[in-house]
Amino acid sequence: TACDNVLLLAGHQALVLGGSRGLGELAAKALAAGGAEVVITFRSGALDAARVVDEIVAAGGACRAVRAEADDAPGLVAALQGWRPSHLYYFPTPRIGRQAGGAFDQELYAEFHRVYVTGFSAIVAAVAGDGRGGSEVGHGRFSSGMMGSGSVAGP
Repeated sequence: TACDNVLLLAGHQALVLGGSRGLGELAAKALAAGGAEVVITFRSGALDAARVVDEIVAAGGACRAVRAEADDAPGLVAALQGWRPSHLYYFPTPRIGRQAGGAFDQELYAEFHRVYVTGFSAIVAAVAGDGRGGSEVGHGRFSSGMMGSGSVAGP
């Protein structure tokens, strides 16, 4: 059945970390189709990011891409140039996610922790708060909750 309110996310701003490929790309396209203004990030997939932006814009959505590291909250805040998301979706894929088989060692664990624990927490605090690490998580700006590889969605 068709959705009665197709632009449910009109007026919302969605930040999709790792939005140039995979689940992040799909999330970005779905959010844009719902009317959200979308910013995607990429680390090394500039061509993929440009393709996603072009596809979203060609379909009538609003999207741009910024290069950002998943563990560099101050760099991300600077790249956003004052733009503040109401929704945050976290799908970065560090080397640990691209490794096929093999042993899981302490170096890979350290990278996992840096991206999915420390990086995620710092980015939520930076974009939900004052951009310097202060956070309003759980106080109206963002409601915290995990989905898939990580998502914090706002009102």
